[in-house]
Formats: sequence, C-alpha cells, structure tokens
Amino acid sequence: MFPALGVEAVGLVPPASRGAALSAYSVFLDLSLGLTGPLAGYVAGEFGYSSVFLFAALTAAAAVALSVALYMRAGRGVGGPATA
Repeated sequence: MFPALGVEAVGLVPPASRGAALSAYSVFLDLSLGLTGPLAGYVAGEFGYSSVFLFAALTAAAAVALSVALYMRAGRGVGGPATA
C-alpha cells in the first residue's frame, strides 16, 4: 500500500516539490503507525479486544466519509469537471 499511495501523493504536486511531498507523506504514515499501536492497546484495555475492531471500523468509515467530502469539494463529484 505504501508505494501505491506515495505515487499518488507525488503525482499531485509540481515536479520541483515531489521530494517534499513524498517526505510529508512518509512522516504522516509513520506518525499514524506510531499512534495506532498505543491507541489500540488503550481501547483493548478499557473496552475489550472486540472493541478494537469496532474502533477500526468506525475509523475506516470516517476516512471514507472524509475522502468523499474532499473529492466532492475538489469539484470532481457528479457534474464536476472531467479529469483524465
């Protein structure tokens, strides 16, 4: 997953900024991986192991909703300008 999403992130910026885009992507990926373990451990300790899966599902649903909202805001939704 890492290389594929990194390519998408780099493809959205001008060629002169591609190094900065890839480094920002890498920093936020590492940050998310570093926070997920302790947060999942806290949820498991407080609410039980099955709650970790519920928390993950809710987080994934929130990510999908955020992605759709940003996609529509960028004008690429139904009736927006066509992109090739």
